[in-house]
Amino acid sequence: MVVDVTEVTRGERYSTAADIYQCGLLAYELLTRNIPFSQYDAAAAAVRAASGKRPVLPASVDALWRARVVMTWHHTPARRPTALVLARAVQHLPTVLFV
Repeated sequence: MVVDVTEVTRGERYSTAADIYQCGLLAYELLTRNIPFSQYDAAAAAVRAASGKRPVLPASVDALWRARVVMTWHHTPARRPTALVLARAVQHLPTVLFV
């Protein structure tokens, strides 16, 4: 399921911050092996995202990775990192190994 970005769902103008939000959702899926908001239908998931709800990262996710993922989900698009800032922020994070 693809969750629409909060500001796009609300009918606001698209920006590259929407892509950063989607990167965060993809990172959530890769780190948890779960699809964000999969327990909801698409409409309910979009409403949750637009109201500021975010998927819960399990405690097993490394704190440094957690911080980087959470910064991509900021409710205010202008407060999300740029792609360059995000790339630099994750460049030296611990490698995540999947079993």
